[in-house]
Amino acid sequence: MTGRLIVNADDWGRDVRTTDCIHDCVGRKAVSAVSAMVFMEDSERAAALASEYGVDAGLHLNFTSPFTGSSCPAAIAERQRRIGAYLRRHRLAQVVFNPVLADAF
Repeated sequence: MTGRLIVNADDWGRDVRTTDCIHDCVGRKAVSAVSAMVFMEDSERAAALASEYGVDAGLHLNFTSPFTGSSCPAAIAERQRRIGAYLRRHRLAQVVFNPVLADAF
C-alpha cells in the first residue's frame, strides 16, 4: 500500500522572514503545501511566489492576529480587530456564539 503525506506550513505571507523560511522548505520538498494569510505584511509577495513556483496554497483563516498589510481596507481591519479582541478575551469565547459579532464574520 502506498500513500502520500502532506506537510502543510502555516502563516505563508505573515511576514518576509516567515514566507522566506517556508519557501526554502518548499524548495527542499520538506513542505508540500502552505496556508496563506491575507492582509498581512508579506501576503502580496507570497501570493506572487506561490504563483511563480506552483506552491500549493490554501486559505489560512486568521481570527486573532491583527492584519499588518498596508492594502487592508480599514473597515475589514476594524472587523478583524473586534473579532480578535473577543476571541482572545477568555478561552470559552472561542466556543460561545456572540450575536453582536455575527456581522463581523
